Amino acid sequence: MSEFINGCDGLIHVIQKGDTLYRLSRKYHVSVADIMYKNPYANIYNLQVGDELCIPVGRTGMAENVGKDEDFIKTSGLR
Repeated sequence: MSEFINGCDGLIHVIQKGDTLYRLSRKYHVSVADIMYKNPYANIYNLQVGDELCIPVGRTGMAENVGKDEDFIKTSGLR
């Protein structure tokens, strides 16, 4: 589950069972370091279901491609 929320220049992702920073970075096409930078007060070593993380997709202009891997591959030139 994710949505745009004021105060975060990207998406707010609500942690679900099985989420990790690596999986979120792959899902949203951002680096783990960028997620960590945007969430300095989050306990990244003990993510709990229901925690909210700011995902910085807005700054890269990729928010429209979140969850659409084929579109991301087409628009980014990756093959």
